[in-house]
Amino acid sequence: MLRLVFKDSSPQSCSKIDAVMLIGTSKLIVSRNANESLTNVLKRINCMYSPCHDVVHNLTADLESAHLDIVHLQQNFSKYCVIWESDINIAGCNLDVSQDVIYAYEQPLGPRYSRRISLKSDSNYAKRMKLSSDEFKDLSRCSLSTLPNEIILKIFKYLDLITLCRMNEVYNMRFNNLSRDPLLYTCLNLRCIKSDKYTRMHDIFCYFTPRCKYLQQLDLTASIFDVKDFVNFLDNCGMRLTHLRLRHCISVDNQALLKISEICKNLKELNLVSHCWGIDDEGFSYLEKLEGLERLNLYDTDIKTERLCKILQNNQRMRQLLTDPDLINDAVLIELANSCPNLEVIYNLSIHDLTSEGINALANCKNLQKMDLKFSDLCDSVTDDSLFKLLSSYQNLQEVYLCDAVLTDHRLELLAQCRNLKKLYLDYVTLETPDNYSVIFEQCPKLQEFYFISFDIEDELVNQWKERYPHVSVYILP
Repeated sequence: MLRLVFKDSSPQSCSKIDAVMLIGTSKLIVSRNANESLTNVLKRINCMYSPCHDVVHNLTADLESAHLDIVHLQQNFSKYCVIWESDINIAGCNLDVSQDVIYAYEQPLGPRYSRRISLKSDSNYAKRMKLSSDEFKDLSRCSLSTLPNEIILKIFKYLDLITLCRMNEVYNMRFNNLSRDPLLYTCLNLRCIKSDKYTRMHDIFCYFTPRCKYLQQLDLTASIFDVKDFVNFLDNCGMRLTHLRLRHCISVDNQALLKISEICKNLKELNLVSHCWGIDDEGFSYLEKLEGLERLNLYDTDIKTERLCKILQNNQRMRQLLTDPDLINDAVLIELANSCPNLEVIYNLSIHDLTSEGINALANCKNLQKMDLKFSDLCDSVTDDSLFKLLSSYQNLQEVYLCDAVLTDHRLELLAQCRNLKKLYLDYVTLETPDNYSVIFEQCPKLQEFYFISFDIEDELVNQWKERYPHVSVYILP
């Protein structure tokens, strides 16, 4: 085992090497000059073939001259170097150096090793040290088949799914077998696969079943499949699933959710957005058996408020929730406050459907980072005091999306209470005094992005903001 050490690299530097060519001996090669390291010898030789450069750690900055310093050293070895031999023998093996790392020969290795200097200067030795051009080519050529299995598997991990599947068809039996390693199939993306009579998806499920022993993430967004094939696949490969995305999967029904609840006990993310029309209240009831959900997306589904609250009761690690705006009411917010104190993201929060009781409950979720608020037809039951409590209580709030809001100067001041705000989206928002937007820039020091969507604003005012607050990116979107 070899270890490359960049001795004088600073923490801010990035050391890069394209390749390492090992030309060696069983002996320790050191400079003939005791005060000069072997590295400095190569630097001195390298200057003969290319102009000396400032980057002292790059011995062959001129790529066309690469290896010429090594060739010269081999041809004139006795002029520059000597070989130290070791007499140590342990278990029949000669040990040349006992140190883990040698930074060049700048320090003696100690008197406890008996060494002798051997000056190999005769012509026969020089011939043996000199390599032919063909031998150099052999040294520089690296065959992928010579790499150990661990390295090949590491390379395979960077392949996309299609390329990895093609590796199953190569004639190289070793590559063929390695490409079937279950550890390469922990994440499976089968989005938008459609075919007549489910034939293709049936074959795909059969193909991946023996390979997905350790499957953790499965994305079937907008794919068409027979639910029986899906259920069989989960029976064989679903025990370790943590992320499951079934957006726009019209095949998903009560039977599918039942199997998910029975097999996928480690599930953290479940996405059932829209077109899952085969699921009724009985099907959603199966999700109550899950206890580790952290992200739940039920947008445009027929789940009821009571059922959603029961799911939240059993999944107290919930960090992200997305449902229809009409579903986020006081009851859901109160349940979130009681059962999901670590909530970080909530979407489609319509103020129109809330009262101060729900707003005050949500204010207890102190870890909230992203919020999507719709202010349309702001009702009298939500007071500015409730909004103040909602916004000022979130010390971690970083992203706010406001839609259909009428922001008075007072409400703008309330919004500026989000001191850690990084992104602010204003969609169809009107303000009594446009110039007062500066309060957001001034009181939110961490603000990075400010979006105006469907917004009529003067370019001159935007340019003033960009000049006065250069750390904030201001975007005007149609």
